[in-house]
Parts: sequence; C-alpha cells; structure tokens
Amino acid sequence: MLRIAALLRNLAVFPVLTVVRGRSIHQGDFTAARSIGGLRGLGGRNMRLEWRRGSKGDASVVNPLRTWLIRSTLLSVGVFGFTAAQAVAQEGVPTPAYELPDNASAFVRSGVGNESLPAGTVIEESDTRYAPLSSYFMPDGPPIDPHTDCLALTESSGTWLRRGLWYADLDAVIMNRTWDRRNLAFGQEFDLVSQQTVVQFVVDFESAVQVQNAELNRSSPGSEGMPRLGLGRFLFRDAANRDHTAEMVVFGGGEWVDQQGIDAQLLPPDGLFTPAGAGTGLVDRTGLHVPSQIDGTEPTNIDESLGLPSFDGADSMDIEYRSRFNSWELNYSVAQRMRKDRMELDPNGSWVRRASPGLTWDYLAGFRYFDLEEDLDWSATNIRSLDPTGRATDGAYAVGVSNNLFGGQLGLGITYEADRWNLTTFTKHGLYLNDGRAKTNVSYTDLAEGVDDPGFTRDMHQNGIAYMLQGGLTGRYHLRPNLSLRAGWEFMFLTNVALAPDQLDFNPAMGRLNLSGDIFYQGFTCGTEYYW
Repeated sequence: MLRIAALLRNLAVFPVLTVVRGRSIHQGDFTAARSIGGLRGLGGRNMRLEWRRGSKGDASVVNPLRTWLIRSTLLSVGVFGFTAAQAVAQEGVPTPAYELPDNASAFVRSGVGNESLPAGTVIEESDTRYAPLSSYFMPDGPPIDPHTDCLALTESSGTWLRRGLWYADLDAVIMNRTWDRRNLAFGQEFDLVSQQTVVQFVVDFESAVQVQNAELNRSSPGSEGMPRLGLGRFLFRDAANRDHTAEMVVFGGGEWVDQQGIDAQLLPPDGLFTPAGAGTGLVDRTGLHVPSQIDGTEPTNIDESLGLPSFDGADSMDIEYRSRFNSWELNYSVAQRMRKDRMELDPNGSWVRRASPGLTWDYLAGFRYFDLEEDLDWSATNIRSLDPTGRATDGAYAVGVSNNLFGGQLGLGITYEADRWNLTTFTKHGLYLNDGRAKTNVSYTDLAEGVDDPGFTRDMHQNGIAYMLQGGLTGRYHLRPNLSLRAGWEFMFLTNVALAPDQLDFNPAMGRLNLSGDIFYQGFTCGTEYYW
C-alpha cells in the first residue's frame, strides 16, 4: 500500500505528457480544457496545441490532461480492486474473540452507534469502588474482582535488606578465657607421715605428703564482658548481585583477673621436719614451698643445697594474674544478596510476592592489629629459707608481658537467608608477626633491718609468627528492613604468644622469652545491626 500511495503522489506532481491525436474540439472546449489545465501541476506549460485544418475549420487539440486522468482512474481502480481482493481473501480467517468483542461496533471514535438517554433522565450517584470491573478484555471470563485480580501484594522482598550507604554493628560480648597450662601451682605445703633410720647413712628419712596446694586455674577467673563496634561503607554492587563493602571492627576492653592466696597451716614444730639433733644434718623445711618447675627444688628432709633463692619456707603467698586484649580490623568484604523474589499463590486465590530463601556466601580479606597484654604479681611473707637467723624477709615477683600482632587475614561465611531472619556461620584465619616483650623483676625486703635486696631484673624481646582462628554462629531477626537484632556464639584461638605465667623463673641467667603460649576464648554475643 505504501508503494501505491507513492506512485499516486508522483503521478499527481509530475504528469506524463502524451500527444493525443484524432480528436477535435470546439474553441469553447479548448477554453475549458485550458482551465482544467490550470489545476495543480497542470498549467498551459503541460499542454501542447496543434492546429490542423479540417473540413469544417475545427482546431485539433493534443490534450495530455485527458490522458493523465484516464491513467489515474485506471490505476485507482486497480488499487482498490487489489485491496478488495485482499479483504475478500481474509474473510475466511475469523477474528479471535479476545481481540474483538461482539459489541465492538459501538466503540467508534466518532460515537456513532451509541444510544442516548431519554431527556429528563436522572442518574443517581452510587459507590462503585467495589463494583466488578468491566470484562471488556475477557468477555468469556468472570467479572474482575479488585480484591483478587489486582497487582500482587509485596509481603517481603530480598531487595529490602542491606540497603544503605553505611551500616553499624554494636555487640556486647561475654567470653570465657582458657590458657594452655592445665593448672599452675605456685605454693604447696607438706607434712611428715613416717620416719625411718638407715644406720649406714646415719640419716633419718621421712615421707612427706602434700597438705594443701595453691594454683592458678587454666579457666579462671571465668567470663568477662566487652563491647565490639563495626562500621562499614557500601562501595558498589557488581553484575553478580554481590555487595562490595569496606568495614572497620574495634573489639576489646575487657580484663580477666585471677587472684589466689595460701597460708601455711603447719608451723614449727608441726611443719615439715625440724632438726632432730646435732649431727643429723637435717634441714628445717617448714612453711610453704615453691614447685620444682619454677625454682628447680623439691621439698625434702635431707641436707642439700637450697639451690636458687626463691620463696620456699614462706608463711603466706598471694598471686594476681591479669590478662586483656584489644583488636582492630580493616576488611574488604564481598557478600551475595538474596535471589530474585518469587510469586506465591495463597489458599484464598491471591498472589503474594515473597523473598526467596536460600544460601548466600560472603568473603573477606583484610588486616588486623591485635594487642595482648598480661601482668602477674606474686608476693610472699616471712621467707625462712632466705634468712637462717629467723628474721622476717618478704619477696615480690612481678612480670609484665606484651604481644603486638599485625598481619593479614581471610574470612568465609555461609548464611541461610529468609524473609524475616537469617543464620550465619563464619570463620577467619590470620597469620601475624608477633613482637613479644617481657620484663620481670624479683626483689626481697628484710623487714627487721629495713634493707631491700634488688634481686634481679630481666628484659626480654623476641619476634615470632602467631596464628589466630576466629569463628562462630550468628542469628538475626529483622525488626525493620534496616534494623536487626542478632545473637550468637563465637570463639577465638590464638597460638604462639607470650603468657605471663610462662615467664616465671628464679634463674636470673634465663633471658629467653617464651612464645609458646596458647589462649582460647569462647562465649556469647548479642547486639544490633543498622543500615542508613
């Protein structure tokens, strides 16, 4: 059809000139023909007159206008005939019912065919908000119900969660601390249960039994609370529907303190063997004694060297052990988002849009600085082994340890996401350079003479590689799309660090720092997440 219209337009603008011969017209006809030639595009320029002498003196006119009109008429008849033939050919294909209803003739642009209301008819106003909608597009179906045939309601959506440029996590963490030593005994007391005489040695042997023992428990003092704050910034979302974020986590501030004390119960002459007489060579070992793993001596009744000065023979001992840490992290994380929402058909027949539950993964890479510090203060009173004259001598042993860890870490998490809650298990692994340092100081005081013995002081430093494993299980409940409550269980395992109890040694020549300590933390967390 477009080609035919273009052809007609060309024929109207540029008519084809043809000389028609053999027809005579009168002068009046010539004038009329000239007037017709004045139409658009058909002026006198498009006509050519040729006078011929006839028998009656008529003029013969060669008129191309007539030829153009005849050709246009024939072409128009052909076009309309072709169009009619095409229409007749399509009459055999029925129009689908959903495309053209029975009363389609009434819906015309000009309004022809619409019926008018009689004059004076009044239409009462009525509430049609809940009236069935027109079934114009579904003439064979039931009326449209606005309660069930409207757009699906959105009950939940995965696009609601984790929306915002910033997010903050605030947790309260309660953890129990356990270190690698089963139990560290620092004070013991013994008693005699039997006595034998070996003539050939002229020495009395007596069996000693432990009466009491004071020690630092590996899981003491129990739990300690501390805060943790995380602040993150959304960077971008990639083509795989994963969020890229940068976050900073600050954690720590708690201090575990363990205090223990012991007093001697058996004093002379009821203590561990007093001299039985001259020539026996027996030594008075009454009072409390330091375990051999610290000072290298065992409590015995035979005459032997006391070894290195220690707190053997004290009337009482007290010890206080403190440990604390602070952690700072800077991480880059990539976290998958929930899958596309799904449409669910409720039992009442309505469609509802809901979030699609499923597993998502997240990955983490970053740096961490971890500072572990410990202090141990050990004191003893009335140390008899240091003063044979019986004067009162007190002793003090102080240890300060610091571990400065810095290195990289990698993390992995798996989350089961639902519309209102999720459950995450995660783990982090890090290798850190440990700059370990320790300072010990042993001193004695003669209370009778008021003289202080400086004892000895040691400064130790050593570098090593420490490893940390952190993990846990966290559950979240979404109060709002940008506000969630969370709670869970977490643990941290740290190895190859310096611990204060491992540095106890009464040998002043021992100057090597012990970096073989292990610590395990585990406990519960609760807090909130907020996006904005």
